[in-house]
Amino acid sequence: MTLNVEIDHDEITIRYILKNSALGLNFSEEKEDLINKLLDIKSIFSEGLRVKININLDQDSPMEDISLAEAETPTILLRNIEEIARASHKRYNEIEKKKNNKVTPYKKLNAKKKLSSVRQIKQYPRKLNIIGCEIVPMDDPRDEHILTIEEIEHLAKIEHDDWMDEKINTGWLSPYEALEAKLISQDEFDALMATNEEGCTDSTNNKIEDEENNFYVHANLIPYEELNSDSQNKDKRPF
Repeated sequence: MTLNVEIDHDEITIRYILKNSALGLNFSEEKEDLINKLLDIKSIFSEGLRVKININLDQDSPMEDISLAEAETPTILLRNIEEIARASHKRYNEIEKKKNNKVTPYKKLNAKKKLSSVRQIKQYPRKLNIIGCEIVPMDDPRDEHILTIEEIEHLAKIEHDDWMDEKINTGWLSPYEALEAKLISQDEFDALMATNEEGCTDSTNNKIEDEENNFYVHANLIPYEELNSDSQNKDKRPF
């Protein structure tokens, strides 16, 4: 997010320029009200204060890159975002326990992994907006939308792309990149890629984490279509 402040003889304009961020609904109005309560803006500027939001769209695919639903996260979600992230992680752990995989309670996750859970929840509005849906309070009079198999598959692909962006932006490498850079051996590469084979449900050996040397490799940093069905199902679970 970039913030520009424009000042002339008549008014102050604060402009938030968003590419990939989240603000509460009615953010502009609430920000104007707050500042006007703190400062007597109109005693100096006759037109007062204006708060505006600019959203930079990807014109080739604007809905899937950024939309108003992502830029202005519904207040109902913003207020409960970590609670929902905690519940989502608990559900994930319950499924992993049934497969005898090691799990970590939400409160014991490191900051990066907590952020990953929050990232997923924050992106619900954009993903639902893509299929023409939105998040609303339980007492909304409109009918609930039941997701189709095709919609879930489409949203899962988008979730996987978002997850890969998150990992790459926090320093993770794919097995191919790590092997090419000679950071892992051929045996380590083969072991990682074996976890993508159909029928493998082991999520404990699909990554290498060396926090001391800030070195991270994840087997699932590959296109959605190359994941096995178990890994694809992880991308479907949020929906």
